[in-house]
Amino acid sequence: MRQAVRCLLLLSGLPGCIENGQSLTIDHLAVHDPTMCSTAISTSSSLFQSEGILDVGLTELGLAGYRVAPIIVNNMIVLGNSLDVERLSVQVTGVNVELRGDVAAALKPEERKYFVPGNGGLVLPGGISTNGASTVMAGLLVVPWQIARKLAPTVAAAATNPPLLIVRLWPVGILGGTQITGGASDLPIRLCQYCLTSPRLDAWQDGRCPMNGVASNLVHTPCIAGQDNLVTCCKGTTSLLCGAEVPLAATQTGR
Repeated sequence: MRQAVRCLLLLSGLPGCIENGQSLTIDHLAVHDPTMCSTAISTSSSLFQSEGILDVGLTELGLAGYRVAPIIVNNMIVLGNSLDVERLSVQVTGVNVELRGDVAAALKPEERKYFVPGNGGLVLPGGISTNGASTVMAGLLVVPWQIARKLAPTVAAAATNPPLLIVRLWPVGILGGTQITGGASDLPIRLCQYCLTSPRLDAWQDGRCPMNGVASNLVHTPCIAGQDNLVTCCKGTTSLLCGAEVPLAATQTGR
């Protein structure tokens, strides 16, 4: 997702390249730590998120959507004084989203393109290596559960080749009172039915929670149920219970 092109700013005014999508870019997507419920912000290639998994089976009762944490960079470079730093800073307001791929054909046109607001703050010019020239917007819901639920019927329960949803993202911000849209970045997301529930939701009768509870060492509790990491879910009396909500056995342990 890195963009190598940068714009050199002349003191005579704003460069025309602001319109070509290289001035404001998504450098990479930060990784959500499933155990710490935080976002690992790093320029290390080992911590880039390059793909994802979305368990659309969990949309049945309102769970599951896909959240990202884009690192947004102001690539403009100042060749003047401190006044240019202020003049060329961008207030990041969110991302434009477009859902692509064969599976997106199940959606209406207006459901494939939308804006997701986020408080990215003021991003200074200077590129990824400059303090203050990048920002992270953690927890952006780029695939709402309502959309994921409409995609669920297109996914077979035990598909050997799960369908691929391409989520295209453009950073959006305000520069000098004018809205600008940055360069596009793609995140491929595999869709599946209950592939991230462990034990699988259908392992118990009708998916109901066992009467005696679940052994604590068998319960997976990620921060975001249905996204990328295993989660334990079962059906309670009135709702689907996942992670920390799953009733635990008093003394039972799993093997």
